[in-house]
Amino acid sequence: MGTAPTKTARGRIRAIIVDPRSLAMLPAISFAVFAAGGVEAMLGFAIVAPLVVFACTWGAVRPSAILVDARTGLTNIDGVANLLEQAFDHDASLQTAALSICIDELDAIGERYGTKTQTRVQSDVVVRIRGMLRDGDAIAYAKEDEIRIALRPVKHLGIETCIQIAKRMQDNVAHPNSVDGHFVSVTISVGFALSARLDAPTADKLLAGAASAMTEARRNGPSAIRFYTKEMDHLIAAPNELAQSIQRALDEGEITAYYQPQVTARTGDITGFEALARWEHPEHGTLPPQRLSFDHSHSRTVRTAK
Repeated sequence: MGTAPTKTARGRIRAIIVDPRSLAMLPAISFAVFAAGGVEAMLGFAIVAPLVVFACTWGAVRPSAILVDARTGLTNIDGVANLLEQAFDHDASLQTAALSICIDELDAIGERYGTKTQTRVQSDVVVRIRGMLRDGDAIAYAKEDEIRIALRPVKHLGIETCIQIAKRMQDNVAHPNSVDGHFVSVTISVGFALSARLDAPTADKLLAGAASAMTEARRNGPSAIRFYTKEMDHLIAAPNELAQSIQRALDEGEITAYYQPQVTARTGDITGFEALARWEHPEHGTLPPQRLSFDHSHSRTVRTAK
């Protein structure tokens, strides 16, 4: 990805090249080259100059090129990523952050009030959050209940500032919502990642970190705020790995029922049986029911055994 000074220099050269005013200097530069080296120098300049321009502007993303989602009018997730990459390339000394926002219990709102009200709630949340953003920030839909935001790069951006931004967003969204004649209570959970706290930050790393923090916020929600740390990757991976193992165990018939008799203490008579799940693990032997417990919110793909 290159060192910070190299990226900063390339970003500044790129900014000069893509500036239309640079074209005004082209005749003067061409004349100077001809005066210094004649026709051969001019030919060399004609060959080398396009290569230099191409190398310096490779990967450049102009504001007009940022993609827009036709359905919502929001910048799509690729546009947010492009904005972050452009920020890193332009000046690596600046700091930015990505926020991942989840509308809590959006599915439940749809089930209770209908899909029309659910869609109106989504739009209302986006309008309220979008109205709080500054020029240079970008907002996008990631999923129906998730929003991504890239903050405009600044010289200093710390955890406390991002927490304050997230809290203001929560307060703004939590104002009374009257949608289609229904009074709907809405909260959001927010996760964010800071470029200053990542090793060799990239747009993908920043967005993935914000998504991990948002997942942790959802676990502690509703209306929670979390910032990304490396430890979150392990916390999120563990339930997913367990879910995959359980799915394999179900498919392979490793989970069986043990029947424990229920006995009346007074007479000693057997009144029934309680079915207890046991995992006959091929490597670890018989595992108790506790090993089958996990947070279903992190894995919605586990199928029920037949």
